[in-house]
Amino acid sequence: MLFLLLTGLLIYHSDAVSQVNVEKFRKNGHEKGLTGYARISVSSRTGNVDVTEIDVEGSADFRWKRMDSFIIVQGDQGWKEDEQYSNEGLIHFRQIYEFKKAWQPETFIQTDFNKKRSLSDRKLFGIGFRTTIFRNSSNSIVCGTSYMYEYEKLDISNQSVYQTITKYNRWNNYFALNLNINSRLQGYLTTYYQPRFDEFSDMRILSEANLKAVIFSPFSVTITYNMRYDSDPPENIKDMDAKLTMGLVYVF
Repeated sequence: MLFLLLTGLLIYHSDAVSQVNVEKFRKNGHEKGLTGYARISVSSRTGNVDVTEIDVEGSADFRWKRMDSFIIVQGDQGWKEDEQYSNEGLIHFRQIYEFKKAWQPETFIQTDFNKKRSLSDRKLFGIGFRTTIFRNSSNSIVCGTSYMYEYEKLDISNQSVYQTITKYNRWNNYFALNLNINSRLQGYLTTYYQPRFDEFSDMRILSEANLKAVIFSPFSVTITYNMRYDSDPPENIKDMDAKLTMGLVYVF
């Protein structure tokens, strides 16, 4: 019920972030069934804007015998002097096929838009695989690679040198480190690198570091640092954003 409430809130209000770190939403272990995650946070952001924001995030993961399905929703609301200036959101669905323990094919689709980045509509489709470099009972290192089709529609002036609609084929790559320091403290680091196949200098990079501490089950506090880089952003948009987030997490 909580996850459905979050989903409705984000669909109604959203403008969305252009990339999402899916690795932190993956389910650990091999237990079958449904699990979920919900978070509300207060953020301090630098980059295109310097403000205080409130954002919400949720996911639901269902593990089958040979498949793992999950959906992610995100949203970010910002006010300055009682005036709302930020309204973001994202919906991402991913399907993982667990034919082998080390090699796992996966597909994903995503839709989002972000007014602050002059992005009125963005759609993604991807197919690839991931592999485990190292894993034990507490820690893991994984990497993945995939083909990604990207459609974007920009809300920009007709006099702009940028195209209003772009359709690109990108190479999506990621590296993820997950550390369970003890039963109450967990950390991870994930980095994505997404160049265009036809022009490698046009790239997107997302890096996220997170530390989560259990207060009392099922509640935890988190500290998250996000860095997003776009080598060719629309005019009047900075190429890099940084975001520091502190939040309260509910896991079910």
